[in-house]
Amino acid sequence: MKALMIAALVACMAPVAQAATPVEAIQQAEQAYAQREYDNAGVAKAQEAANLFAQAAADKSVSNVMKAVALTGQAEAIYFVANVSTDNNVKIAKHLEGMNAADAALKLYGINDVNNVSDADVARLKGLADEELNVVAKAMFQRGINLGQWGAASGVAQSLGKWPELRTNMDLLTKIGKTDIAQYGPYRTLGLGYYKIPALLGGSMAKADKYLSTAVSKTLAAGQVYSVNGYNNVFYAQVLRDNGNAAKAKDLLQQFLKADPNTLNPGAAPETKAAQREAAELLKSM
Repeated sequence: MKALMIAALVACMAPVAQAATPVEAIQQAEQAYAQREYDNAGVAKAQEAANLFAQAAADKSVSNVMKAVALTGQAEAIYFVANVSTDNNVKIAKHLEGMNAADAALKLYGINDVNNVSDADVARLKGLADEELNVVAKAMFQRGINLGQWGAASGVAQSLGKWPELRTNMDLLTKIGKTDIAQYGPYRTLGLGYYKIPALLGGSMAKADKYLSTAVSKTLAAGQVYSVNGYNNVFYAQVLRDNGNAAKAKDLLQQFLKADPNTLNPGAAPETKAAQREAAELLKSM
């Protein structure tokens, strides 16, 4: 774990990789991000991707769509770097950086504050071509998960204080018809939030179950009881266990652990492997 912390710190100081054109920078960034792993070399690849995406976004010749794609890719790559780190100071700084990149992407589409999005704004976004709406949705989701992890790393007070904003952020994705982004990522995020927030402060095990059971049921692997998204399974198992349904939780985890992480969710093998490690630990505690 110490090695990963050092890797994350080194990655923060890594020089910006260079590409001849913004298109090449994005292509190289995508190639680098595809090589991410939960080890020193993999973290460095994620940071390299973030640097290349930032380079493309900074080019004054790019269209708003391409700039938004680059900024959102930057936010996603930074999220990975921050999430792997074991140093809270790194997490706080990097998740804030990721949130700012996603915010910059949203501002290109007139969303300056997720807390103040009008019905007219929602209608305008829903009128975008599918390609652009997907870009906006991904930026909105990356903003939200970076915000959530920034709050968690910053302490209980910040985490609780940002919960209403995080909830609003994720609800916006439903309003624009993109609840299913990232294998029902908004529901996964809301479910985990309602699970972690104390009941006296707005938490709800019933709502946690509702969101996470939906996330799992809507993304089932073919013929299986588990989701193609590893963290849908892990978070739902936690809720099942704490709601007194340990048998169902155990079965979900046991079946998920049999899945091949390299094929279950194409493009997300590192995250699936990490989720399986957490699933194995959770299973041991039951």
